[in-house]
Amino acid sequence: MDEESLQSAVQSYNGQLQQVELALEAGLDPSQQADLFQLRESLKQLIELTESSLLSVRRGKLVAPCNTSVQTSSPPGPYTEAETQENEEYAAFMAAISELSAESEHVRTTEEIPVRGEPQECEDSAEDENGVSGMKIRAPYYSSWGTLEYHNAMIVGAEDSEDGCSRVRVLYLYPTHKAMKPCPYFLEEKCRFKDSCRFSHGQLVAVEELQPFQEPDLSSLEMGSACLARHSDGIWYSARITVMEGQSTEDVDWTPVCSSSFAGWEVHTRGIGSKLLAQMGYQFGKGLGKNAEGRLEPIQAVMLPKGKSLDHCVEILQRKQEGKVGPTKVRKRGIHHKSVNCGSKGPKSPRTVFDFLNDKFEGKVAEEQSRPSTAQRSRKEMYHASKSSKKALSVQLFQILEKIQQTQKEMRKMQEALTRNVGRDSVVTAQLRARLSEVQKQLQQLKEQEACLQQEQTKANTHKKMTEF
Repeated sequence: MDEESLQSAVQSYNGQLQQVELALEAGLDPSQQADLFQLRESLKQLIELTESSLLSVRRGKLVAPCNTSVQTSSPPGPYTEAETQENEEYAAFMAAISELSAESEHVRTTEEIPVRGEPQECEDSAEDENGVSGMKIRAPYYSSWGTLEYHNAMIVGAEDSEDGCSRVRVLYLYPTHKAMKPCPYFLEEKCRFKDSCRFSHGQLVAVEELQPFQEPDLSSLEMGSACLARHSDGIWYSARITVMEGQSTEDVDWTPVCSSSFAGWEVHTRGIGSKLLAQMGYQFGKGLGKNAEGRLEPIQAVMLPKGKSLDHCVEILQRKQEGKVGPTKVRKRGIHHKSVNCGSKGPKSPRTVFDFLNDKFEGKVAEEQSRPSTAQRSRKEMYHASKSSKKALSVQLFQILEKIQQTQKEMRKMQEALTRNVGRDSVVTAQLRARLSEVQKQLQQLKEQEACLQQEQTKANTHKKMTEF
């Protein structure tokens, strides 16, 4: 083997020896410790043999140039005893020098090996961390009362501790305590509490303490068997199965409350309702609420009669449920009244054309006689005016007075403008005079209305004085 292969073998053996020593420090069973002790001794012997072979190879490389130089410097031919003795002394001297140089070279290489191996070790550790992250394993957990439990977990990353022991940070997949529940802001690096957080930011576990991942066996579940159930707070609690789907022996007729598809009405609209629900976090097909435990079917619309009270609507619904749907009270009253009227009339004689003509002419005369003139009716109404009509009359009179005041102000302004423009502009003066005449006519009409309303109000007050003592 060449020098490079021997050197790489020594490095790999040293790495294996370190792993064995770490495993011994973890404190395993006595049977496993005995095997590890034997493996450690074997590795030490193997390292010593490999280092010795590496030294011999290096010594050979150093001695080879000296031998070639001696052979080239000494001419061929028979040697005398003095020359052979000198050659032997020279060879011994060169051997001693080569041994010293080999030892110094060994010391120098052993000092340089860790420095040269640092980038490779960093690369290996980075590759190991990338390969280990996301791996599912079983990790230990020490509870607050000191018991050791193993739970399924996932490796988040690898970290080096101060004591040189390789550790990994794990998050538990099925947390049974609040301290085991992963912090929702930890992976996003947004948690403000850091080490003081109530939830888990990952548990540091030694690599030697990890165990293979164990899939939960769901096929062995049956009625009454113990299990872990996830609660609304995200923690898994010990539970026992009481009912399993697909094992009911009863035949139940079930009809949905509302069989219409969810948000089916949005075919005729722009669908703003479902968009708002999606923005608030609702997932279609699941129930309403934070934990999706609400209703799945939409609320069915119920059309109620217009203009009726809620009590009346409830009474109608109750009658429909009881099957006692009948005519309303108003209809019964109308039917009863109609029957009474019919009974009072008695048997009717057949009508002739003359009866029809008499009814028509008599009806017209009676209508004309009974219809008083508008002026007479209004005077009579105001004479027998009620409180509401008197109040309305007062309001009208007040409005007329306000209009008169506004018209008078407008007329004064126009008169002032007319006096200013007299002799200046004939066109403007003519327009102002025409406008002033219109305003005067309007003011005269308002005053007439005021007088009429005051007269009616006086009549109403006179009737009150004459009828109330």
